[in-house]
Amino acid sequence: REEDQGVKTQIIEPRKIQKIRYSKIEPSKNASLQASQIKSLLSITDRAKQTLNKASEKLELSNRGYLKVIKIAQTITDLDQRSKINEEDILEAFQYRPKLKS
Repeated sequence: REEDQGVKTQIIEPRKIQKIRYSKIEPSKNASLQASQIKSLLSITDRAKQTLNKASEKLELSNRGYLKVIKIAQTITDLDQRSKINEEDILEAFQYRPKLKS
């Protein structure tokens, strides 16, 4: 189908970007990164980092949740074919977090 082909095309470039970024390490995807790898391999703007820290403090995110937001934000960045995670990527990544039941 034509729309399936469009989705495949959108995914090809981000996967190439990740393959190049992770060519010298074991994980080949953002989701597989360890905390130390996130710090050394990913680039995040100061403003994005401030937003991430404020939001994660307010939401009382665990370290695991914090890192997950960064990985999702990096995937968003890759889809847009940019090199640095920005504030909008962080905000969008938070939107994909599951809602807690009250």
